[in-house]
Amino acid sequence: MRKVFYKNVLKKEIQYMLFRIYFKLPFIPIRWGIINSVFKTVSFLSILLTQVLRKKSIILKKVGSEFYRSIPKM
Repeated sequence: MRKVFYKNVLKKEIQYMLFRIYFKLPFIPIRWGIINSVFKTVSFLSILLTQVLRKKSIILKKVGSEFYRSIPKM
């Protein structure tokens, strides 16, 4: 019980520290640059993941259809 409480307190303290560091940045363009870079990397990773999953599903469909064709029909 105490460990969970201390973990939550620690998370809140870290979030508060990051929040304060973020708002101490001198210029607004720097902040927007950080925000844009984070969103760009997240969107890039999501696009990459969807492409990989599509390729994987296409490969699985091909393998599955070939496997289905190779089964002798009675």
